[in-house]
Amino acid sequence: MRYNPHIKVCLLLIVCCAHTAVLGWQTKAKGWQPAILVEGNPDRPYLPDFSFAGYHWGEKELPQHATTLQAEEFGVVANDGKDDSQAILAAVAAAHKQEGRVVLELPPGRLILKKVLSIERSNFVLRGAGGVAKETTIFLPMPMSAMTFPKPMEELRDYLLANKKQTKSGQPFSPFSWTGGIIWVRVPENRVYPYDPAADRKPTHAIPVTNGKRGEFKFHAVDSDVVKPGMTFKLLWYNRQGKTGSLLQHLYGDYTLKIGSRHWENPERPLIEQFVTIVAVDGNEITIKEPLLHDLRGEWGTVLSTLPMLREVGIENVRIEFPETEYVGHHIEAGHNAIYLTSLLHGWVRNVDVVNADNAVLSDNAAYVTLENIEIAGRHGHYGIHIGKTNHMLARKIRVEAAMEHSLSFNSYARGSVISDALVTRQPTLDQHCGSNHQNLFDNIRVSGITRTDDLFKHGGAGYWKPTHGLYNTFWNIQLEYDLAGKNEPMVVVEVGGIDDGPQGRFIGMVANLPLKLHYGPDAYQEGTNRKGIAIPSLYEYQLRARLNE
Repeated sequence: MRYNPHIKVCLLLIVCCAHTAVLGWQTKAKGWQPAILVEGNPDRPYLPDFSFAGYHWGEKELPQHATTLQAEEFGVVANDGKDDSQAILAAVAAAHKQEGRVVLELPPGRLILKKVLSIERSNFVLRGAGGVAKETTIFLPMPMSAMTFPKPMEELRDYLLANKKQTKSGQPFSPFSWTGGIIWVRVPENRVYPYDPAADRKPTHAIPVTNGKRGEFKFHAVDSDVVKPGMTFKLLWYNRQGKTGSLLQHLYGDYTLKIGSRHWENPERPLIEQFVTIVAVDGNEITIKEPLLHDLRGEWGTVLSTLPMLREVGIENVRIEFPETEYVGHHIEAGHNAIYLTSLLHGWVRNVDVVNADNAVLSDNAAYVTLENIEIAGRHGHYGIHIGKTNHMLARKIRVEAAMEHSLSFNSYARGSVISDALVTRQPTLDQHCGSNHQNLFDNIRVSGITRTDDLFKHGGAGYWKPTHGLYNTFWNIQLEYDLAGKNEPMVVVEVGGIDDGPQGRFIGMVANLPLKLHYGPDAYQEGTNRKGIAIPSLYEYQLRARLNE
């Protein structure tokens, strides 16, 4: 083959164009560039890579599968004012028996459901008619407390009563306050309550692992014979060193903070969990898809384990509506709960409206799930978006117009997850629930209608779950709009914050229509407070594009 200088020039142009494409949306964007993203600076603070959150790590679009089953074939009739529960459950039962992927489509119109709809198989999509238009409404006239609900809820109720879990006024905690849903994705044999020592399962396999570093992708397994590429495992970290253990220091930093008893009272209950996907096995060296959230050290007794899980489950294109009743109260909810995602990997909820709920979307024991185009409206409730005992979850394009106790919540044990592109309009809270939640990202959030007395960082969690959160929770491009309508108030500084046990939070680009002063610690990193025009509005999108070289 003869040398052609024109080919060399063309190749150089292609390489240059590709390099420009990788950096283009960053370099062409107008505005200020956050210093925390500048590489090569030895003093740059640690920032987790949040880009692995979501369905198939954000690398695939949510699927558009063809309908395979019509609920009308089983007697579901919309708009007739009659109870559709038996017909809907018959259609779901038939879907569970089908081989291969099944997409059950509900008819347009108003349906009435008075029983829990459990999805207990993989490759299942529950779909309403009309796509984004949401022509199907599921009306739920009864709370879960008035229904026959799955056995795990009975176990939770009995646990709460036996341990005298109650409100300050002496009322027993409701098992529906943060658990359960009338549309419930579940593996029947998996427990739903992660905080009760008696409910913990002994981990299957329990393969000891060591020699891993936070943010990296390799570690060693003592016995790798059962570990194969493509498999998903849980990493379980145990604190067996008590109140002053090195794992607690790794999680919360070297600070004098109140460490609640849940962190050390039961050394056989995992303190931290992370789902990981095996990419390669070379002898005892394991390579995983996702970055490690923490180091792996011999003294922590970290193991690989498995638990039955569902995959590829979707709920889409529906409006879920409860009656317009009064909210009965915090932690005594009746169970007007819409969707509960448990034991799920690589699933989704999209194009869903929830009205008048105690809890709109709850999650537990899940990973790589995307919540997209969710609108929450109606009366006061408990949780809007609840990301619980999970990792690498993604909630985006979220609108919360209902006044919830916790509008957007990273709950106990949440880690490595993202809430992005969200709008909250009433009594807003960005909740970081005590209980070792850490390395989570509030990203490109707009909060409107705030009064000066609203507590943006109002959070839940009892003292035995303290501190408020672990290292590296991140707030990126948070836009606050205070209600100044009809008021001739001076543009004085508004003090935001008040959390003093949230170590090394990252705050980049927090702005408002009033000057802000952020109080947060210990050792919070602040950049761009009161500085509008950030060039990178979404850290999640920036990191994802960088990882995929787009």
